[in-house]
Amino acid sequence: GERSAERARAQASWAVAAAEADLMAGETAMAAAEAIANHEAAEQRIALLNRQLERTDRTRAAVEARLAAGQGRVSEQLALQTRSTGLRLALEQEQRRRDDADSELRQHLGLRTDASRPAFAAPEPDQIQPDAAPGQRLVEAYQAEARAMMEMARASGRPMTAVGISF
Repeated sequence: GERSAERARAQASWAVAAAEADLMAGETAMAAAEAIANHEAAEQRIALLNRQLERTDRTRAAVEARLAAGQGRVSEQLALQTRSTGLRLALEQEQRRRDDADSELRQHLGLRTDASRPAFAAPEPDQIQPDAAPGQRLVEAYQAEARAMMEMARASGRPMTAVGISF
C-alpha cells in the first residue's frame, strides 16, 4: 500500500543521495589525480628544459670564446642567444604550469600550502568495477526512485481508507 510505496521512495531517494555523494568524491579524486599528473609532468619538463639551457649556455660560451679569438660568426652567437631566451621563456611557462597544478590540487583537496602533495597512484585495471561506479549506481537509483513514485501514484489511486455504508 501507501506505506510500503512511501518507504520504497525514501530508500530510493537515499540511494540517489549516496550515489551523488560518491560521484562527487570520484570527480574530486579524478581532478586531484589530474592535477598531480600535471604537476609531475611539469616537473619533468622543467628538468629537461634546464638541461637544454645548460647545454645551450655552454655552447654559447664556447662560441663567444671562438669569436674572441677571431674565429666563428656573430650569427652563431645570436642564434644561440635566441635559443637561450626561448628556453628561459619556456622554463618560466612550465614553472607557472607547475604552480597552477599545485594550487589546483590544493584547492580540490583542501590542503594547506605547507602540506605535502600526495603521490599519484592510478588503480590497476583489475581493480576497476564498472558496475560499482557511482555514475552507474546513480542511474540505477534514479530508476528505483521512478519505480517507487509510480507505486506511490498507484497506491494514492487506491487509498487505505474505506467508507462503510450500512442500513
